[in-house]
Amino acid sequence: MKNLGYNKHKQNGAILIVALVFLMVLTILSLSSVSNSSLETRMAYNERQSQISHEASEAALRAGANWVTTAGNIDTAADLSKFGYGTSVKGLYQAVPFDANGTVNSAPATLITEDGGWVCSGTDQNAIEVTGQLDGSLPRAPCFYLEYVGRTKLSDNGVIHSLQKLDYNDGVDLNSLKEAVFEITAVGWGYDTNAYSILRTNIRKQLD
Repeated sequence: MKNLGYNKHKQNGAILIVALVFLMVLTILSLSSVSNSSLETRMAYNERQSQISHEASEAALRAGANWVTTAGNIDTAADLSKFGYGTSVKGLYQAVPFDANGTVNSAPATLITEDGGWVCSGTDQNAIEVTGQLDGSLPRAPCFYLEYVGRTKLSDNGVIHSLQKLDYNDGVDLNSLKEAVFEITAVGWGYDTNAYSILRTNIRKQLD
């Protein structure tokens, strides 16, 4: 009779194959876990950078509003002559050329729309830098620029209803032009300067 017992060498070979399969599965699971952990870390880092840059741009937006409302900056219609490309205060613009008490200011060819366009100090400065309000370890301080966009006008019943063109010395009754309207655009960076946020808002101020 033939011996019907098992072959010990074949049994050992099968165990080796099964062990290798399990080892491969464990390796794949480990690599997947490491990859997921790395992805989650990058996502958390990017979210943090986004939050920091957003908070910085909000601070710059508030600084812009404070600049408009602070006495001595923009108090009278004559102060609107400060707005224009190349004027003494860098970072003040207007939407179109306008006549402010005989001084014609030309609008810049382009305004800042992205990170690379902001120069907040130095000879080529085109925005106003905000200092002393944020984390000093940030690589760049937030900045803002202001754009004068027009004045609100009272209707016959005393209700503000429209925004007038910028050349307000054209025979329009100045008593009916009540508030100057400014647009504030602000930028803030995170700890990584590739992460930035740009915000924009409007503010109105009654001029003397």
